[in-house]
Amino acid sequence: MKKIITFLLSLSLIIFNFNPSFAATTIAERVKGKIVLQVESHGEAYYIYPDNLKRYFLGRPQNAFDIMRSLGLGITNANLAKIPKNNDSWTGETTFINRVKGKILLQVEQNGEAWYVYPNNGKRYFLGRPSDAFNIMRSLGLGITTTDLSKIALGTISGTGSTGGTSGGDTPGDTGDTGGNTNTEDPNSIIVSNVSALNDALENANNGIKKTILVENGTYTINNMLWVSGNGVTVRSRSGNREAVILQGDGMAGSVSHIFNVAGNNFSVKDMTLKRVANHAIQLQANVDGFSANNIHFLDTGEQMLKIAYDAGNMSASSDNGLVENSLFEYSAGRGPQYYIGGVDAHNAKNWIVRGNTFKSIKSPSDNIAEFAIHFWSESENTLVERNTIINCDRGIGFGLGDRGHVGGIIRNNMIYHDSSEGFADVQIGLEDARNSQVYNNTIYMANSYPNAIEYRFGSTTGLQIYNNLTNKAISARDGASGTASNNVTNAMASWFVAPASGNLHLKSSISSVVDQGRTISGLTNDFDKETRPKGSGIDIGADEF
Repeated sequence: MKKIITFLLSLSLIIFNFNPSFAATTIAERVKGKIVLQVESHGEAYYIYPDNLKRYFLGRPQNAFDIMRSLGLGITNANLAKIPKNNDSWTGETTFINRVKGKILLQVEQNGEAWYVYPNNGKRYFLGRPSDAFNIMRSLGLGITTTDLSKIALGTISGTGSTGGTSGGDTPGDTGDTGGNTNTEDPNSIIVSNVSALNDALENANNGIKKTILVENGTYTINNMLWVSGNGVTVRSRSGNREAVILQGDGMAGSVSHIFNVAGNNFSVKDMTLKRVANHAIQLQANVDGFSANNIHFLDTGEQMLKIAYDAGNMSASSDNGLVENSLFEYSAGRGPQYYIGGVDAHNAKNWIVRGNTFKSIKSPSDNIAEFAIHFWSESENTLVERNTIINCDRGIGFGLGDRGHVGGIIRNNMIYHDSSEGFADVQIGLEDARNSQVYNNTIYMANSYPNAIEYRFGSTTGLQIYNNLTNKAISARDGASGTASNNVTNAMASWFVAPASGNLHLKSSISSVVDQGRTISGLTNDFDKETRPKGSGIDIGADEF
């Protein structure tokens, strides 16, 4: 830390000339990432942060400390090795270097040693000793007139009291916001307001620095997927309004494959919209545990919206203990771009909870049937799917598929509706190669011609318990599957429900064959609305306790 401060304070010793004839925007662009010295004053030094083109005053040790803490970018030894040192003859990895030009890098695996990447040549300069700093300033320092300096917006480091400049003595001048600011309410968080700052913050978080990223309201169009490799990283909107913070790619047929690609455990994403990518809004790699998504709007993805991948050669590497809640999954056109789409598509995932979400229009336009809105298979185990609303999806909830099955788990208190459109409309709860799973107290209304609301299939499907479901279509065992089905009602009418087309399958009035007619089930204590069951002499059939 002292080495950085020494370096920054040394800036005022060397002054070079700067052409003052540029427009304001051009001046900031020309000197972004550089150190400028106010030649007509006392040689005050400013750092022009490349992410937001604002200047940060380097006059006092505390100013320097604050700037390094908030604007310095953590970097691993492997990534640092991609950047040549100032005396190296090789050029390095150009794409990576262009991302970090003009930035201060903190070598997180080497005691936080600091480097500066000079924008003009893309090389890194060590900031460790006073002699190093002096030599850097002698060769790289840049003078600027007071008039031109005033055309560059001032920046402030949030919550530190450190401003982007002074207006006589120690009186703070005008201030602005940085692209990435420390959040004073949580010392382990950072606030970001542009894509570059988001990328930098995520790279730092992957290295264990400020692992909570708060995203300001706005639309963020990314050029590459966001890679999450660190454990315990959180990305959420600062406002809590998921429609006000949009992270997007360049379309379902575009070049951006994902929003988040996740290899780190305990990643949390909250309160934002993720959309317009070619593959998945979020993909988890194999063996990623503790994921959570809360209040996310998943919209318009080329394939499954949330994908949990697996390693078929290493089934011990399961992804465990995930949570998806209070989120919306949908296609704005009323159907997907192809049949290979889905909502939550999970392989070899154990002990997940999917609850309180809405899934809409996960429908194939041609060729074949779409995947389920919620699908756990490839030896997933003990999934709890509850209190979800599913509207006009080819298939609703699936445990297993073919011989890639599911063990245990509960599907309960869900409301599922499909209108009269045919297309590839299929079963709304399907179980294949599912063992010892429970399906109870779901309400399903299908206005299309598909004959079955719930199906369980194949001889490897055993030990199922299917109770208290309210549907207008059959519950069917197929191809040798076995289980126990009782207390189900399969002759529901649309007039029984409040607003079927919007997925509101609450009972409009008391139906004698439904109210108090269900069987008691261990663990069933509430309904779709989390209201206590029973209210009368017995459990009501379906998702709603009237």
